[in-house]
Amino acid sequence: MTSFMNGRTSFRSLAAADARRRIGPRQWFRLLASMAALAALAARADVTILISPEAQPVERAAAQDLASTLAKLYPREKFAVASALPKDGQFIVLTRL
Repeated sequence: MTSFMNGRTSFRSLAAADARRRIGPRQWFRLLASMAALAALAARADVTILISPEAQPVERAAAQDLASTLAKLYPREKFAVASALPKDGQFIVLTRL
């Protein structure tokens, strides 16, 4: 509802439009939560590829190949091959069936 006075918008309608544009607590929370999520996605993650301590050389080579391929697909992440469970972070388990 804009009222016109000689082709201009009145002060009252500008104040009402400004009040509608204000951000409430829920909008601030959503904004901050989305910013935190984006920061978490942008952060570099360490991913460990777990293999058995008794893994054969061909299994170790396959794990190294997987790590290098994943590093090319996801350049922000760091992939490492290990035979022990990491204390924190993400991991992929390779095993024989």
